[in-house]
Amino acid sequence: DSICWLLNIRGNDVAHTPIVQSMAILYENSKVELFLRDKNLRKSSVKFLGNDVKIFDESTFYNHLKTLKNQKVQADPLSCPIKVYERLKNMCREVVDKEDPCTLLKAIKNKAEIKGCKEAHLIDGSAFVKFLYWLQVTTQNYRMDEMTILAKLEDFRRETGKLKEISFDTICAAGENGATIHYRVNERTNRRIGKNDLLLLDSGGQYQMGTTDITRTIAIGKPTEKMIDAYTRVLKGMIAISSLSWPSGLTGRDIDGFARSALWSVGLDYEHGTGHGVGSYLSVHEGPHAISQRNNIPLSSGMLVSNEPGYYEPGQFGIRIENILLIKEKKLESKTATKILTSETLSLAPIDKTLINSNLLTKDEKNWLNNYHETVETRLSSLVDRNVRSWLKNVCSPI
Repeated sequence: DSICWLLNIRGNDVAHTPIVQSMAILYENSKVELFLRDKNLRKSSVKFLGNDVKIFDESTFYNHLKTLKNQKVQADPLSCPIKVYERLKNMCREVVDKEDPCTLLKAIKNKAEIKGCKEAHLIDGSAFVKFLYWLQVTTQNYRMDEMTILAKLEDFRRETGKLKEISFDTICAAGENGATIHYRVNERTNRRIGKNDLLLLDSGGQYQMGTTDITRTIAIGKPTEKMIDAYTRVLKGMIAISSLSWPSGLTGRDIDGFARSALWSVGLDYEHGTGHGVGSYLSVHEGPHAISQRNNIPLSSGMLVSNEPGYYEPGQFGIRIENILLIKEKKLESKTATKILTSETLSLAPIDKTLINSNLLTKDEKNWLNNYHETVETRLSSLVDRNVRSWLKNVCSPI
């Protein structure tokens, strides 16, 4: 992924992640030797890479390493293949163990990447609300299974004409299957949607302008009080991160607790990180930053990060709500010695109000939710037909 970002190239060697499987040597003078499985590129691709990129067959890579003998070389022991790393150690004058120089730069999006990401979320949001409308209408008539719903969601994304690939295997989990955090449906586990189930959908798309990842939990029928209470507390955590402002220099570990506070207060929690970085038409999970109790990378303006607290009741249901955030500097009325960061929510899809106990929300939390739903309706209404538009207006109405 670092090579693809550095040279601005993409491929289809890996499912769901548009990388070119390759090796590269980057020199101090910015010249690159690129090693590909098939070096017979189109003339337009060779021209795009330019004269500073020399292309070789991947089978010659280890012979090329010999040219680095007695030189000073930098390598990242966390990502460099062991075989390569050991050869460098044995023949180079010095091997500097240092982080891949692309990693942090790749995480901080430039203006073109930010613009593309916003466009991707608009396209993806229009597909997702069409699906949600279809789901509501269809589940009133007959019960479906997880695999049917999953396929239909992917169909709506493909109908945009802009989808390159889904960004990961869609998680479509009904009832007790939702309690498995990284559930993947198969023929054996495929479950029909029960009358009063929760349906957890975690999905995303790869578009040429950006990568998306969104999770919504939907009530099919009438939810229980336990479901509503847990869902509302997860929502409070998601809103807390979405509306948070913090001084520059803090890490994901420093802010992770804000997403869990409402759950902690009643003895609940979830066993996964609150958020991960996202690539620009690259990996849907991209480091080095994350909102996690284990991550110590400072959050910076320009980073994309998911915001996805959850709760999982074994044998009963799972809840997760996820949006993608763009971290940016907060504009303050007066200058301060400390730079303050905040975020902008990019994902566009309604949050199920039938699962919310509004009495548990503060005034500020209600305002955030109402403002978010107003944005969703405003941005997506012109991209859907009349029936979906009418439905969208209702589900996005203020609480």
